[in-house]
Amino acid sequence: MSREADRQELPALMRRDVRLLGDLLGEVIRESGGQDLLDDVERLRHAVIAARVDPPQGEAADLPATRSPRWWQAGRWPGPSW
Repeated sequence: MSREADRQELPALMRRDVRLLGDLLGEVIRESGGQDLLDDVERLRHAVIAARVDPPQGEAADLPATRSPRWWQAGRWPGPSW
């Protein structure tokens, strides 16, 4: 099923709430981990969406991600700043 078809199955109010929650999550990520972390999350989100639309085939499906977020490479989650 396509992303657009999935979207159309959700009631309008639920789509609005999901969008609001996504916006709030983005703000929290930016405030607690900084813009670089939010950029990493957005790149990952877009990559997942793209893979859902056009899944990798053959050898490409077995390849690991070529770029991990800096906090992941360092072996630590930056955590909230509160």
